Amino acid sequence: MADITNSLSTFEQPDRSLWYRLLDWAGTSASRIGLPLATLTEESLLSAAQRQTNLSDWGDEEFRVPLRILLASLDREASLSFFGRSQMRKTCIRLLVNRLRMQSDFKRYPEILEVPIA
Repeated sequence: MADITNSLSTFEQPDRSLWYRLLDWAGTSASRIGLPLATLTEESLLSAAQRQTNLSDWGDEEFRVPLRILLASLDREASLSFFGRSQMRKTCIRLLVNRLRMQSDFKRYPEILEVPIA
Protein backbone atom coordinates (compact mmCIF):
# COMPACT_ATOMS: atom_id res chain seq x y z
CA MET A 1 0.00 0.00 0.00
CA ALA A 2 2.87 2.38 0.74
CA ASP A 3 4.14 2.04 -2.83
CA ILE A 4 0.79 3.18 -4.22
CA THR A 5 0.61 6.13 -1.85
CA ASN A 6 4.13 7.23 -2.74
CA SER A 7 3.50 6.97 -6.46
CA LEU A 8 0.29 8.97 -6.15
CA SER A 9 1.83 11.71 -4.04
CA THR A 10 4.65 12.53 -6.44
CA PHE A 11 4.51 14.22 -9.81
CA GLU A 12 7.19 14.20 -12.43
CA GLN A 13 7.35 16.81 -15.13
CA PRO A 14 6.98 15.16 -18.51
CA ASP A 15 10.11 15.11 -20.63
CA ARG A 16 9.59 17.67 -23.41
CA SER A 17 11.73 18.09 -26.48
CA LEU A 18 13.96 21.13 -26.84
CA TRP A 19 11.84 22.65 -29.64
CA TYR A 20 8.70 22.29 -27.51
CA ARG A 21 10.36 23.98 -24.53
CA LEU A 22 11.73 26.80 -26.72
CA LEU A 23 8.37 27.47 -28.37
CA ASP A 24 6.61 27.35 -25.02
CA TRP A 25 9.16 29.75 -23.54
CA ALA A 26 8.74 32.13 -26.52
CA GLY A 27 4.95 32.05 -26.22
CA THR A 28 5.05 32.58 -22.46
CA SER A 29 7.54 35.45 -22.85
CA ALA A 30 5.42 37.09 -25.55
CA SER A 31 2.36 36.86 -23.30
CA ARG A 32 4.23 38.44 -20.40
CA ILE A 33 5.14 41.52 -22.45
CA GLY A 34 1.54 42.02 -23.50
CA LEU A 35 1.10 40.19 -26.78
CA PRO A 36 -2.38 38.64 -26.68
CA LEU A 37 -1.41 35.03 -27.34
CA ALA A 38 -3.78 32.34 -26.04
CA THR A 39 -6.02 34.81 -24.25
CA LEU A 40 -8.42 33.17 -21.84
CA THR A 41 -10.90 35.96 -21.19
CA GLU A 42 -14.64 35.50 -21.41
CA GLU A 43 -15.08 38.15 -24.08
CA SER A 44 -12.22 36.91 -26.27
CA LEU A 45 -13.59 33.36 -26.21
CA LEU A 46 -17.19 34.41 -26.89
CA SER A 47 -16.06 36.69 -29.73
CA ALA A 48 -13.95 33.96 -31.31
CA ALA A 49 -16.87 31.50 -31.23
CA GLN A 50 -19.20 34.09 -32.75
CA ARG A 51 -16.70 34.86 -35.53
CA GLN A 52 -16.36 31.16 -36.37
CA THR A 53 -20.11 30.60 -36.58
CA ASN A 54 -21.56 33.97 -37.58
CA LEU A 55 -24.06 33.32 -34.78
CA SER A 56 -24.70 35.41 -31.69
CA ASP A 57 -27.70 33.90 -29.86
CA TRP A 58 -26.34 32.14 -26.79
CA GLY A 59 -29.74 31.21 -25.41
CA ASP A 60 -29.89 31.11 -21.62
CA GLU A 61 -27.03 33.28 -20.35
CA GLU A 62 -26.58 31.20 -17.18
CA PHE A 63 -23.68 29.33 -18.81
CA ARG A 64 -21.55 32.43 -18.28
CA VAL A 65 -21.33 31.92 -14.51
CA PRO A 66 -19.58 28.51 -14.68
CA LEU A 67 -17.49 29.78 -17.61
CA ARG A 68 -16.22 32.65 -15.45
CA ILE A 69 -15.45 30.25 -12.61
CA LEU A 70 -13.51 27.98 -14.98
CA LEU A 71 -11.54 30.88 -16.47
CA ALA A 72 -10.72 32.29 -13.01
CA SER A 73 -9.53 28.86 -11.91
CA LEU A 74 -7.38 28.45 -15.01
CA ASP A 75 -5.86 31.86 -14.42
CA ARG A 76 -5.17 31.47 -10.69
CA GLU A 77 -4.69 27.76 -10.09
CA ALA A 78 -3.77 25.84 -13.22
CA SER A 79 -0.25 27.20 -13.82
CA LEU A 80 -0.69 26.50 -17.51
CA SER A 81 2.19 26.71 -19.91
CA PHE A 82 1.74 28.62 -23.15
CA PHE A 83 0.78 25.40 -24.90
CA GLY A 84 -1.59 24.52 -22.08
CA ARG A 85 -3.28 27.91 -22.42
CA SER A 86 -3.47 27.46 -26.19
CA GLN A 87 -5.13 24.06 -25.82
CA MET A 88 -7.58 25.34 -23.22
CA ARG A 89 -8.45 28.27 -25.49
CA LYS A 90 -9.14 25.89 -28.39
CA THR A 91 -11.23 23.62 -26.18
CA CYS A 92 -13.30 26.48 -24.76
CA ILE A 93 -13.92 27.95 -28.21
CA ARG A 94 -14.93 24.53 -29.56
CA LEU A 95 -17.46 24.11 -26.75
CA LEU A 96 -18.81 27.63 -27.22
CA VAL A 97 -19.13 27.06 -30.98
CA ASN A 98 -21.13 23.92 -30.20
CA ARG A 99 -23.40 25.91 -27.89
CA LEU A 100 -24.07 28.54 -30.55
CA ARG A 101 -24.83 25.88 -33.17
CA MET A 102 -27.11 23.98 -30.80
CA GLN A 103 -29.02 27.15 -29.93
CA SER A 104 -29.42 27.85 -33.64
CA ASP A 105 -30.75 24.34 -34.20
CA PHE A 106 -33.17 24.67 -31.28
CA LYS A 107 -34.60 27.83 -32.85
CA ARG A 108 -34.89 26.34 -36.34
CA TYR A 109 -36.16 22.94 -35.21
CA PRO A 110 -37.91 23.34 -31.83
CA GLU A 111 -39.34 19.84 -32.11
CA ILE A 112 -35.93 18.34 -31.34
CA LEU A 113 -36.39 19.45 -27.75
CA GLU A 114 -39.35 17.05 -27.52
CA VAL A 115 -37.32 13.97 -28.49
CA PRO A 116 -36.59 11.87 -25.40
CA ILE A 117 -33.00 10.90 -24.74
CA ALA A 118 -32.67 7.44 -23.25
